[in-house]
Amino acid sequence: MNTVNGYMPGLSHWFTPDYTPEEMTRALIGDGLLPTTRNATCPNSRSKIALAIRADGGDYHFYRKDSNGLWSHKFSGLLPKQTDDNGTPITDPELASVSLSGSPYLVQGYFCACSDSAQGMGHHVIEAPGGEEYPWPFGDEIPP
Repeated sequence: MNTVNGYMPGLSHWFTPDYTPEEMTRALIGDGLLPTTRNATCPNSRSKIALAIRADGGDYHFYRKDSNGLWSHKFSGLLPKQTDDNGTPITDPELASVSLSGSPYLVQGYFCACSDSAQGMGHHVIEAPGGEEYPWPFGDEIPP
């Protein structure tokens, strides 16, 4: 998923999700991410990410599984890091201690995302050649 210029999940389809697992999943799938499981391998060299939602529902956060097996994350304006708030290397995002304003982030799902120029950085699943947008593929339903 390309997060340049403040991109938010669902924006490619003019959908602004509430920060619930269902709405965020709907937005991410609509943006071309593939739902997966904690232990599955992503196809076509896509990067695995974990969606975390703050316990108070006020924000979301992502972790990315890096080639060294650790998970990295970053907050806006900061450099990415592979450690949690306690300085512990993140080997499992579900065990990471990451919070903002005292409210912890809890992992709600896993996705496979495009992450490099060879994969289009997500653009090929958000914008069609010629600038036309792909239609929202799920109507009013939350995808399975």
